Amino acid sequence: MARGLNKNVPHAELRVVAPQFIDSRDAKVVPPVRNPKGTSSITILSCWGHTTDQGWAGGGGLWSRTEVTWCSDGTWINYTVANCFGIDGGYPTYEFISCQINQVYGAGWSGWDVKTIANLCDAWIPLWGSCAHNRTFWERWAYGAQGQIYFLENHDG
Repeated sequence: MARGLNKNVPHAELRVVAPQFIDSRDAKVVPPVRNPKGTSSITILSCWGHTTDQGWAGGGGLWSRTEVTWCSDGTWINYTVANCFGIDGGYPTYEFISCQINQVYGAGWSGWDVKTIANLCDAWIPLWGSCAHNRTFWERWAYGAQGQIYFLENHDG
């Protein structure tokens, strides 16, 4: 079972359902609704994963990567996990500084909203161990209980 989900969701039946990318400029994103019964019981579970990168590839590359996984019973999301980390490609004057994930909704809701903020240094001074120029990137995505993936907005440093 993918990523050990059988440990987090015991006795669940997992099925593969392809995610559906939806451009938010072309379609209205429906605001998430809370499950009136709280977190739904898990009988049949669909799970999806999505990976995004922020930064640039020039000079060996410097970026932040966000990996998300969410599962649902087709109506309500009942499991979410999001991680971010940095990749600096070994170029001596690039340095990954940090990333953080802000999320709302998720388990017990019909949608999940995830925003990643990455701080990347494109002028790292190895001798001093400090950054002369820091750039902040961020992007925001929404995920639905039927595998929908909506790009919402971003800022490229």
